[in-house]
Amino acid sequence: MRWQKIVTLILGLWFVISAFLPYILGMPADLWNNFFVGILVIIFGLLMIRHVNFSVVVIILSGIWISVISFVPVFITKAGNMVNSLLVGILIVIMSLIQRKQV
Repeated sequence: MRWQKIVTLILGLWFVISAFLPYILGMPADLWNNFFVGILVIIFGLLMIRHVNFSVVVIILSGIWISVISFVPVFITKAGNMVNSLLVGILIVIMSLIQRKQV
């Protein structure tokens, strides 16, 4: 198993957990976005471990979504959440692209 797959799963898990941290709790849109996208990354991360080819594409798209959504005005109200979303999204895309090149 490649380390990129493990990192992707950890990032998905972190994104789910981060939905319930104090800097997000006052923002329902962030909470639901982080929770559901984190679950999506975890599910397709597990599929990626099982070598399901399309799962990498879904994870890359999820990472792009996470990065882009951090600039939407509703989500920018708290800088901590913006930075978290941006960094997690970029890392997910990078890990998935590395994994895709190695397949």
